[in-house]
Amino acid sequence: NIEIVFEDFLKVNLEDLITLKDKYEKVILVANLPYYITTQIIEKVLTESKVIDEIVVMVQKEVALKYTSESPLMYMIEDMGKIEYMFTVSQNVFIPAPHIDSAILKITINKEANLDLYKVLNSAFKQRRKTIYNNLKQEYQNALDVLNENQIDQKLRCEQLTLEDYQAITKSLYKHTI
Repeated sequence: NIEIVFEDFLKVNLEDLITLKDKYEKVILVANLPYYITTQIIEKVLTESKVIDEIVVMVQKEVALKYTSESPLMYMIEDMGKIEYMFTVSQNVFIPAPHIDSAILKITINKEANLDLYKVLNSAFKQRRKTIYNNLKQEYQNALDVLNENQIDQKLRCEQLTLEDYQAITKSLYKHTI
């Protein structure tokens, strides 16, 4: 009950894999991701795939810690499902040993990506030292009105907001732009 698809992941059209859904109860991406394109691969799955139910990957430990703390990708994943830091893989288990430790991440996907939310998250986290208002106003003219409408202090930093705050901001921003 397994089918291995051998392709260049960044080039493959994920929707062409839709037939896998007809054959299998679950489609799981399992990989040891190249560290320099980890984010690109995970973003592609989250934003383009309606096929993949779960991702289990080995990534650089620092990247895994970043994805499981306040980041645009973590909020996006939490909106779609959940992310779990499974365990650390010591550099000493490899020959030759790399200079860093790795980690296993498990991402469970329950619904399609809200691309508007991801745009808002990327704007909000563009410059972490700036306030939420200063980051959002660069992309959205009505940022102050939206923050006030949702009773969010404009002086907060991006990591001080919750996923629910970002969902509310997104709903207000895209309600106004329609």
